[in-house]
Amino acid sequence: MARVHSPPVIGSRQRRARRPIGPAWRAASDRPVVIGAAVAALAIVVVSSFVAIDGRGVSALVRAAPPYTTASEVPGSLQLVDHDEAFDGQYYYRMAVSPWSDDERVAGVSFDIPALRTQRIGYPVIVFAVSAGDRDLVPLGLVAVNVAALGALGALAAVIARQHGRHAAWGLLIAGYPGFAYALLFDLAEIVAAALLLASLIALRRAQPVVASALLIGATLTRETIVVVPVALVIVAAWRTRARTQQGELVAPGGELAAPALLVAGLPPIAAGALYQLRLRAVWGELPLDASRQKNVRFPFAGFLDQIDRFLPPTNAAALFRCTSLAYVVGLVVAAILALRSSSARRHERMALVVALGVVPLLSGFIWMGATSFMRALTEVSVLAAVVVLGARLRLAGMRADRVIAAAAVVVGGVTVVSELPSMSNDMGIG
Repeated sequence: MARVHSPPVIGSRQRRARRPIGPAWRAASDRPVVIGAAVAALAIVVVSSFVAIDGRGVSALVRAAPPYTTASEVPGSLQLVDHDEAFDGQYYYRMAVSPWSDDERVAGVSFDIPALRTQRIGYPVIVFAVSAGDRDLVPLGLVAVNVAALGALGALAAVIARQHGRHAAWGLLIAGYPGFAYALLFDLAEIVAAALLLASLIALRRAQPVVASALLIGATLTRETIVVVPVALVIVAAWRTRARTQQGELVAPGGELAAPALLVAGLPPIAAGALYQLRLRAVWGELPLDASRQKNVRFPFAGFLDQIDRFLPPTNAAALFRCTSLAYVVGLVVAAILALRSSSARRHERMALVVALGVVPLLSGFIWMGATSFMRALTEVSVLAAVVVLGARLRLAGMRADRVIAAAAVVVGGVTVVSELPSMSNDMGIG
């Protein structure tokens, strides 16, 4: 008997096969330019929200205040803040107005420790160029350069993620470092320095040591502590002097750079940093490294032990926030150390992390007083640790370590930003 098909009920909806949208979104977002644009857009939202809530304009991000900024001498384009809100952005503002001036005051701002402040000249020089020497545009230029640098950092981090066989969005493990929130909202140099650092690592991965050297010179003059990377290059080059490579060959067996290429990349930044230190000594009568040693360096672990009561036990919101921020960095570093042997990160990248970690115990108690200070001080450690973690598939207690770190970064970064939004206070009582 023939099979009778019932006609469809009038008004009923027929189910249609739907194409899953997940893979399409995943493919569309797996591009460094998309990640970079997303990071830059988020930075704009954060800054705009801050300015809108605070109500004092973008120049308040400079955080200029007495006694190092004189109200009667500042231009009308610079909004002063209260004394307890002052921070280092005022020194970058001064250098961005006139990068090479050795006058006592520039645009109403004087240095507290001239040699120490002027060694980080890279960021303000870029702002000076962007603002075309117009001091009224400098406050906006400081923010614009950091937003652009954060976008570039996101794109560069995405490139590194893809080189390790990951989705580009995993680059946010680097670009999403919570300490960058302070640099963005305080007009500081860490974002620009980190972007130059990542660009140099990519250049080295592409066997472009001359390009990497130029980028590392800029990074070292933006943040002198990045010298740990060229130092690591020289150390690895010394290990490789016995490697059997043909004359003029850039890449050693295994895809790593040969010793000559590493020296080409590492020695010029060290020399440039040393020469600039000597120049500043001639100008200010003090070697910047000596000034930094007096303020920022102590006997190993003495500085942290001096401030241990600010962390343990966490009896208030301030201590809890500091503990949370420090726990994030410690977790990232522990994961990186466990991944050192298995990570596909280059040997000089892993060595740079080891060298950077060697500096941490020397940090003074001043650095450990608040999250603002130690999250800035640990920039190189955190960026390099994230690079190492991206090159491994590490599991801790049955969980993917990279996913746990990424989730923690979202939490700590969100709390950091929110804690700064309501007012201009330095740490909102939780720094």
